[in-house]
Amino acid sequence: MFRSLFWPGLAITISCLLFVAMLLSSMLPTHTAFAQATTTPAVTVERVWTRDGNGQNKNNFVHGDAIQYTVIVKNSSNTTVTATFVFEATGPRQIFSWKQDASVAPGLSGYYSPAAVPNDAPPGTYTIRITVIYHGQRSSNMSPFTVIPTHPQRSDKLL
Repeated sequence: MFRSLFWPGLAITISCLLFVAMLLSSMLPTHTAFAQATTTPAVTVERVWTRDGNGQNKNNFVHGDAIQYTVIVKNSSNTTVTATFVFEATGPRQIFSWKQDASVAPGLSGYYSPAAVPNDAPPGTYTIRITVIYHGQRSSNMSPFTVIPTHPQRSDKLL
């Protein structure tokens, strides 16, 4: 009687192929996928200070003086981004508040907001705090300045 060796031969061949495939997969180095962490570019406040109306650094003011609230920010990306700037001058009371979006170029950039010391600002120490908001992240810095009382006008008239 003649028996076919096809089916037993096929079973042995498949078993050998599976053994070889498993052996080869254990000999090959495994591949690891590396995910690169990406960081959101940041806009950070580097320096805050006050200047007079001519752009000269100054931190003592009297009522009515022109004042520039000044900030240096750093954009860590390589493209220009839009950030929200918030300026607040507080002390014995709040004397200035301003908020606006502005374009920030890569690297360091300077901005200022011109104002005047209100005539009714109480004398004392104030703080300018400037906050920059970009992609929900806040960066701020502050600097003190003083509003000094104005001296009465001197009269040269003799009574």
